[in-house]
Amino acid sequence: MTSSSRPPGLIQRYREELQVRHYARRTVNTYEQWLRRFLRFHAMRHPRATITSKHRRQVALEALTILRQHLDSTPVHWILTHLDEIMENHPDDSGQNLREKIADLMPEVRNLMKEGDFLELEQRIAADRRIALAGRHSFIAVHPDG
Repeated sequence: MTSSSRPPGLIQRYREELQVRHYARRTVNTYEQWLRRFLRFHAMRHPRATITSKHRRQVALEALTILRQHLDSTPVHWILTHLDEIMENHPDDSGQNLREKIADLMPEVRNLMKEGDFLELEQRIAADRRIALAGRHSFIAVHPDG
């Protein structure tokens, strides 16, 4: 593959996105240097690969707590997004199957959501074919439309 046909790397895509947003050149350079240091610290892995499932869970629950405190509501789509992340990264190194992960998360989520919102969440999870078809150690990707 030649360099002209190769897709741009993470840093180049980041630079381009900041330039499209009309960030100042010095700001773009500063952010680029921060990103380079971040990648070097994490052994040149993509930032998405440096965050463990435990961290993702903690961030999702903290965000739900903040939403509950400030909005007196916890949007169902917020936790569904986290569940999508769990399914995208399954299986991981935790040893739990998909259903166990969701079951472990639900008591904490229940405490943060209104009863009606939690019932809606349970219904949406029950209707998700990806969870129903997930085996003990495998994950079958099925689109919601069949």
